[in-house]
Amino acid sequence: MANTSIEAADYYGTNGTKATKAVLTAAAQALIPVILVSYPGAGKTATIREWSHEMGCGEPICVVGSQLDPTDVVGIPYPSQHHDYTNYLRPVWQHRCLDGRPHVLFFDEFSNTPRSVQAGLLKIIGERRFADGTKLPDDVCIVGAMNPEDSAASYERISAPMCNRLMFLSFSPTDKEFFDGMTGGWVPNWETLPSEEKSWRKLVVDFLRTQPQLIHKEPRDGTAHLGPTAQDVYTNGIGETDAAEREVIRLAWPSPRSWENLCRVLAGTGNPGRELAPLQRRITTGMCGIECANELDDYLRRTHISDPFDAIRHPDDYVWDLAQATSATETTEFASRIIRAIPECNGRGGRPTPEAALSFFEAMPKAGGCPLFAPFISANGEGMLSLRALEKELATREEKSAWKRRLIALTRSFRQQGATSKAELPVTHAR
Repeated sequence: MANTSIEAADYYGTNGTKATKAVLTAAAQALIPVILVSYPGAGKTATIREWSHEMGCGEPICVVGSQLDPTDVVGIPYPSQHHDYTNYLRPVWQHRCLDGRPHVLFFDEFSNTPRSVQAGLLKIIGERRFADGTKLPDDVCIVGAMNPEDSAASYERISAPMCNRLMFLSFSPTDKEFFDGMTGGWVPNWETLPSEEKSWRKLVVDFLRTQPQLIHKEPRDGTAHLGPTAQDVYTNGIGETDAAEREVIRLAWPSPRSWENLCRVLAGTGNPGRELAPLQRRITTGMCGIECANELDDYLRRTHISDPFDAIRHPDDYVWDLAQATSATETTEFASRIIRAIPECNGRGGRPTPEAALSFFEAMPKAGGCPLFAPFISANGEGMLSLRALEKELATREEKSAWKRRLIALTRSFRQQGATSKAELPVTHAR
């Protein structure tokens, strides 16, 4: 198991993902079991899984507390060959702990573990020994996860002796950690994701930056929201007798988990448009709630662009001139979305070609968009670096030479327009 030292000063007063992993590492080195505590959907399981791989332990050995009974801990008794004593058939998860490799033994839904099972776990957690006395190897660490009592599915109070053997750790990822995770930080196969899913993930992150209170909005009673409001009924055309639709609205609510799941499903409906299509609205309502569906749809209508690839392909459909901008909200985000999309303009999977990306910026002097993109098209700006990197997509030496000449001409044209890197970025709107 990896040995990673931490500096307490770097993490003091935080309970986000980075700090949590640091504490888990320190506790693992000291052979102290840790239980993460946070609201449902916060990403406890995903964080433990990611940390387990980072520690060189592979996929955690997951034991779900609510599914256990005492024999799943102690084992099933059976007589010896001569019937003079009793042996126990060890559960498969215990066999895996003893296979000679480093492991993370992960007790999920720990607060749902029945009291009778908790008693059997005391020896494993407190003494690191199984019921037959076999010692748990030192390269196996014990972690768990649980929800607070008011949001647990079937809460079982943890006994005082058990509590005294554990370290409880509050877990609450920061908004930035969630945004970074959604756009590649916790997605191991980001490069191979469908372009549609990437577009939805980036859109959802851009939206939630403007509405961070919707990242997690757990129902007040811990089970479901109240029924739809009169405005919900009017906006979404819900009939007064449509009991099924009202139940959907009552039950769905947003969390980091539900937002990520939403992006996976919406990827199957194609790229984002300038509003939520009826099917996309139903999906969003059913996974994150009607408030999120309404706000996301409104966001698309207000910004008039959700897929930066559309703007790259059709720059003439949008207003780029600072003097014609009608809103100062979300100023940096719009230009940043375009810039972040440039590295993906390789012409594969329905993405724009490198030619479309360069042509987009070549159109900016005439469209009055130089002040908007000047910070990114300077010699070492993010946009210019991405355009240079696209040269590798070109096939011939002649194409690459022409590409370099056009980049030099692009830089010159931006300078001639008098654009400065201090220009304020506006939100643009479709014509």
